[in-house]
Amino acid sequence: IFVDVPIVSIPKVYEKNNDYIIMEFIPGMKYFEFIQKYPERLDEASTLIYCAFYKMITQGIVHGDFHHGNFLLRLINDKVHLTILDFGMMCEFTDEQKAILLMTFNFSVDDKTRSAYLIKFLSSINDDFKTVLGKYENASAPDIITKILQVEKLVIPMDYITLFVTLQNVFFLIT
Repeated sequence: IFVDVPIVSIPKVYEKNNDYIIMEFIPGMKYFEFIQKYPERLDEASTLIYCAFYKMITQGIVHGDFHHGNFLLRLINDKVHLTILDFGMMCEFTDEQKAILLMTFNFSVDDKTRSAYLIKFLSSINDDFKTVLGKYENASAPDIITKILQVEKLVIPMDYITLFVTLQNVFFLIT
């Protein structure tokens, strides 16, 4: 996915199974550590992470566990570089789901529209979501995810469980 993007790297995988993954070592700092050391790079770092996520969506394959511990940042020649770790868990999307998800993360849409797109996307994952999510149409996108994870007793397909945490983390960057 990122072969043509020199500021984003994914370490080589040497060995993996259901319990672990052994990857190439690439130095870097976790998001908050990087921002604490380079506060003037907050926008650049956040934008890079957001753009990487956006590119994954356009390719139809998204890191299934994209949280702060699974990406590292570093400065090389005065540019922020991103390393994405543990790319073993992935979610694949249909063309319709990609289009909806891209609109969910579009900076130009207001919060209500973003929430409507998120509900539409989540409803495409599981028909049971449609009924339950209707009551959250006025909630913010991050709140919808929180409600699904903490309040509702919805059965989330195994392929998508960590995607919910991924969505929360990306919403953190854009809201």
